[in-house]
Amino acid sequence: MEVAHARLSSLLRNFLVKYADDITFDFTKYQPIDENKDKHQFFEIIDRNNDRMQHLSLLGRLLLIERADGPTDVRDKILGDWIDETQAPNGIGNLTFESDSIAASLLRTLNVSRDIFRYDAALDEENGVKELKIEYFIISVVMLVRHLRKYYVFAKDQHELFRRFVVAFHERWKAHHEDDRDILLFSDNRQQSAIDLENRDRVMRQAFFEFLQGKNTQLLALDSKRAFNEAERIRIYRAQDGLCQACLKAGLPEDEARVSWSRYQADHILAWIKGGPTESWNGQVLCTTHNAAKGGR
Repeated sequence: MEVAHARLSSLLRNFLVKYADDITFDFTKYQPIDENKDKHQFFEIIDRNNDRMQHLSLLGRLLLIERADGPTDVRDKILGDWIDETQAPNGIGNLTFESDSIAASLLRTLNVSRDIFRYDAALDEENGVKELKIEYFIISVVMLVRHLRKYYVFAKDQHELFRRFVVAFHERWKAHHEDDRDILLFSDNRQQSAIDLENRDRVMRQAFFEFLQGKNTQLLALDSKRAFNEAERIRIYRAQDGLCQACLKAGLPEDEARVSWSRYQADHILAWIKGGPTESWNGQVLCTTHNAAKGGR
């Protein structure tokens, strides 16, 4: 990672430094800054220091998983090659990589991971969550968070349950009973190859859903189809006469609430991220202004 850190023109390297390094650099004044205010708060919850740039390596491995959309080879060489590939003539000080969909998605997963553990009793300025110490265990936890975000309604109501699962799984992992074949498989696959990550992911994911069954709880699956198709968009628009439903609720007359097709957004009444299906009956006309303001609320 030390060699990769020196690739100042690499866009990926700049992203890793911004969100995982302890220090930063002011290219305007051309001087180092001892404190990096942009470092992601995710690193506050892990009980792992940044010796030999371990935080940068961890962020890079998680980014490789995001790029592959699942378990993949996250060895140092693979990360180093990617850092080299993203070198650009105007790369020094260039932070545009963070606008890439891969980077943006990972940052959202890290935000959720941090929110899950942010009130853990062990957290202070010197200590992270004690269960989040070993890199391969941390990676597996974040992979599970990523999976749940992608396929299920996984909001704050489920975060405490997830935290308790991680504590319970960690206790089981540390106990390491010889008859616990799943835990033995998890521990035996602690390296950084795609097969290792896939095996650990399968064990932890199965354990999580068994944990939910034991609590008589289940997660609501998200509709695999997120966006309304053209026919559904037309059906919603016609059924509501092209009137922005939020404008009507705000008391605007119909002539002011009417939305042209170019300003029309087919919106989920019950948000997709909260389990709302992508079907015409769950759709409504919104103008671009109100749709942007609504978000996932």
